[in-house]
Amino acid sequence: MFTLFNKRDAWYILISDSWGGIVKHGTTHHVPMRKDPFFTHNPTPVYYKHVLFLDSSAVKARGISLAALDSAEFPRWLKANNLWHTHVERGGGTEFYSQNDPLDIAKRFLSAMNIPIVEELHEDVFPYPSKRKSNGEIDAEIAERRKVHNEYLANAHCEAILRTRFLNTFLPNKEMRRIQAELWDEWMRILSLEPKYRGIVQWPTGTGKTFGMLILVLLAFEQAKIKGEIYRGLLIAPKNDILDTLMKHIEKLNVFGITILKGHHANFANLKIPTDRPILITTTHASLTDEKSMNRLPPITHLHYDEVHRITGDEFFTLLVSKLDAWNTRWITGTSATPKTSNRNQHVKLSQLFGEPLSILHRCDVDTAVAEGWIASPRFFINSFENGTPEQNVVAAVKQTQRMMEQRIEKDMCRGGKAIVYFNTLAEVNKAYVISKSSFPSGWYVYCAAEKGDEDSYDDAFLAAPADGTPRIMFACEKYREGSDIFGIEFTAVLMGREISAYILVQIVGRALRTDYPGKEGWCCILRPRFEDEDVSALAHVLFDLEAIISFNAGKTKPTPITQFIQTYFGEITVDGVVLDRQETIDCVQSYYLRKHYDVRDRKERYEIIRNLNKEMVITSQSMYFERKTEHQRFIENPKLYFNAYWVSWYHFLGVDTSAFPPTKTDFHHICAERGIRSWSEYNKKKDATLPENPGEMYDDWTNPNSEFGAEEEIVW
Repeated sequence: MFTLFNKRDAWYILISDSWGGIVKHGTTHHVPMRKDPFFTHNPTPVYYKHVLFLDSSAVKARGISLAALDSAEFPRWLKANNLWHTHVERGGGTEFYSQNDPLDIAKRFLSAMNIPIVEELHEDVFPYPSKRKSNGEIDAEIAERRKVHNEYLANAHCEAILRTRFLNTFLPNKEMRRIQAELWDEWMRILSLEPKYRGIVQWPTGTGKTFGMLILVLLAFEQAKIKGEIYRGLLIAPKNDILDTLMKHIEKLNVFGITILKGHHANFANLKIPTDRPILITTTHASLTDEKSMNRLPPITHLHYDEVHRITGDEFFTLLVSKLDAWNTRWITGTSATPKTSNRNQHVKLSQLFGEPLSILHRCDVDTAVAEGWIASPRFFINSFENGTPEQNVVAAVKQTQRMMEQRIEKDMCRGGKAIVYFNTLAEVNKAYVISKSSFPSGWYVYCAAEKGDEDSYDDAFLAAPADGTPRIMFACEKYREGSDIFGIEFTAVLMGREISAYILVQIVGRALRTDYPGKEGWCCILRPRFEDEDVSALAHVLFDLEAIISFNAGKTKPTPITQFIQTYFGEITVDGVVLDRQETIDCVQSYYLRKHYDVRDRKERYEIIRNLNKEMVITSQSMYFERKTEHQRFIENPKLYFNAYWVSWYHFLGVDTSAFPPTKTDFHHICAERGIRSWSEYNKKKDATLPENPGEMYDDWTNPNSEFGAEEEIVW
């Protein structure tokens, strides 16, 4: 019984005669041993009222730890469903409840979380000590339980010490954020159960992805040590400046016994790589584009790719995939704010490494990060203008930058005072620097992330300058776009071309999301020229790109969620120098989002989209559908022909509620006969809410009123 139910994810409901009807909800991976701690301090035994064994793959797919399921997600769900009043304070956190039907509540919660129950126990089959017939059997089971339990406690003790060392090393005088603690627990569980694993940590920029990466490396190293293996880690990033930012943290792994080998900045070819000790090699993918370079690497235990959405280069990727198989690499992990990149080639590569759909080790969305206070609330400003010469576009960007800084000052939202504005080329960067030097107000400082002008205006001076509220604007190209944690950034801005990759936009936004002070908003202004040959507006392009960062349920076209979306995430939207009011903004977002999602759907999905739109427009007849064609965003001239494979009837297409009507034409005629309705004129006089206004739009096999009622006598009743 012990081995049958041990090491399985489970939700349990625990009770005791001494608790006065209070129950404890919890999760465990060791059901047979979970009661043991209560026997050390509770004279009245506890026992399982219910145990629900869970689909482990579904728990894993949620991207949260088993512990977080009952300690964080369950209370959140109870509050959302007005059930938090059942919580009881017993000095045990959020675990104890007074509920009439705790089993029903647990099942409803698990269903809401999309976690199937694979087996149920409704009696306690784990007595302690076991009631066996022979003393020898009892002693053997107790010995087995004590052995496993002692090993469990020993591992837990070691894990607690390791966690404390991690905090003291990387986060002194601080606690882990909830998502970091959840990642720690989940990664520990995976390492102990699965010989190989691939997965991505998807957290917004600013939530602590660096420390998440350190957790992955450190615990994988410890697991290799337990197995008697030498840990060999390879940490790849797309750019040197990302690794430069990370190195001050990565180098601290030395205290745990990991030798750090810096292979970025073209140092990889000169590395002396030992094979007799744990190592972590840092490099960029540019260093690994030929077989000779790849062959310098020993068999890698753990590959981690930071900013994994940037994985690129066919030569590098082909060599990497080949080597991972040859090395028999145990763990392949990545960190990213947006693994679902807009670059198709990169997405294909990600799928090859992490499956389709992507295997997500842990996920945190923007809304959660903002609510928890881990990042500042993002707010987007959009400026769409007619495309001009390169210099005219740069001038527009410089003017918008000044306006953004002035707005921050006016709103008393300029405590840090710094901003970064990104361009596509170094020539644009230099041009913006020159223009702003002569146009910005006195007392503002301008910097350039390219060697232009005085040394005091280089990017190093920008980084070193105090974040004291004095306006300081740096113009940059690719530098400091991602992986850089700069204190005091109030806003960022970017001059787009025709399009911008989702991951670039995410990173640019993320630069301003550091929570430097309470109540901070991180602004991002997107400047997008309008090109003459485009059939979609520049504003639409920007709105579509923003889906990689923030999203809302626009499958429905009711204005309420869109209004909330606009109020939460948007500042000024300017089109050709005119600032849109709130309603104009809502209309634009609704229209563009609907168009985007409609265009990528197949015909069956399009049918449902239009059907829902018809219902929300309260179109109740075929004639009304055609009368309102000019205001219908997705009007189709001949929907019966266009949706021939999915057509049911006009009423179905219009979303009319037909639940009260006879379901078939035969049923319709039966009811009419019972009510003495023998002609179309009688029908119009006697019909009520249980009969359709237009039977021809309800029954697709309807011919015409005269034929239908004239044929009544031929129908076999």
